[in-house]
Amino acid sequence: ENGGFYYLNNFDNYLRGFVTLFELMVVNNWQVIVAGYEQVTGTAWVRLWFLSYNLVCVTFILSVLQAFVIEAFQSEKTQ
Repeated sequence: ENGGFYYLNNFDNYLRGFVTLFELMVVNNWQVIVAGYEQVTGTAWVRLWFLSYNLVCVTFILSVLQAFVIEAFQSEKTQ
């Protein structure tokens, strides 16, 4: 049975919570994680939380980080 290790994506302790949030940040099968949490909690409000985390983290924070790295490379290249 190859169900994967998605049961380890939880918030039982800080380490697993950070790993779960990191996997969501890099958009690593986030729909599977969200579906699992929706099944366990029995509410669709989970999707709103994960969607808001995705919008804030992926859309905003990673875009700013990417712009910073590109700016650093461009300023290094012009020197």
